Amino acid sequence: MVKHWEQMIMERQVTECVSTEELFVLWQVMQQMEAPENGEICYPEIDRRTFHIDGKLSEQGYDGTVYLLREPDMRAYIQQGSGMPAIVDARRMIREKGIRFEPALKHVIGMQRILNGAAGEDMSDEELLAQCALVYVNKRGGKESGDGLCCRYGLFYIEFLRRQLKLLAPKRIVCCGEDIFRLAVKEVVASKKQIKNRGEHTVWKDVVKGFTCYADENLRPAGSEESRSCTLLHMWNPSYRVNKETYVSLDEYLKEFKRRIADGEGCADEEGRADEEHKQAEQTKK
Repeated sequence: MVKHWEQMIMERQVTECVSTEELFVLWQVMQQMEAPENGEICYPEIDRRTFHIDGKLSEQGYDGTVYLLREPDMRAYIQQGSGMPAIVDARRMIREKGIRFEPALKHVIGMQRILNGAAGEDMSDEELLAQCALVYVNKRGGKESGDGLCCRYGLFYIEFLRRQLKLLAPKRIVCCGEDIFRLAVKEVVASKKQIKNRGEHTVWKDVVKGFTCYADENLRPAGSEESRSCTLLHMWNPSYRVNKETYVSLDEYLKEFKRRIADGEGCADEEGRADEEHKQAEQTKK
């Protein structure tokens, strides 16, 4: 989707935003300026003005952990044929409705408990959620489909997403999905270089190690250990299915998360190995 000149001017103002509130106002206006017939980054059943406010679930408890999720699920609105909400405060909805609003919340709580180690065992779900920020790539919401619309939206609004993450000053970003991790590394951290006669290419070597990417305080590739301020972790989508068939249980998901944070230098093709382990476990049960 091509941006017209007014949108490009607005995009340049993003770096001047000093708060997420200011950023979200610009973001919402930019969404409303999209062409009505646009179908590349908006489903026809969803009002293009719909916007979800996300981020820190608590100003006081936030510890620098960000969970980067795909999109709020709008299928219930579509199926019921009810009007689309213009503005949704996802943070309030998460606090009030929990997994009824965001099913991935049980995965987030489990991962946050693991990150807290022994102390996490005695913490309530509310205390764990207060430590983190939940950020949706597609602020408008979608159908939780694998058609790529979520990342196309993220790419179109990448300057806004990058600025939001910078304002959160994250110490760790858990990317919930392979496509989300790739978007974060390629476009947010922007690990790229120009290759003569071949254009721009993403640099993975020495930037991504196993499931981990390191960035500095400006969310640029960290060239040395001393400059590392943020760790990006590649984790499964909470709706991940083994061989595109069987959903991974919460216990299996958290077991994999624990392994990945313990082995930042792991093999890059661990998802395939995890599929094999899952099949072997299923056969053992039988």
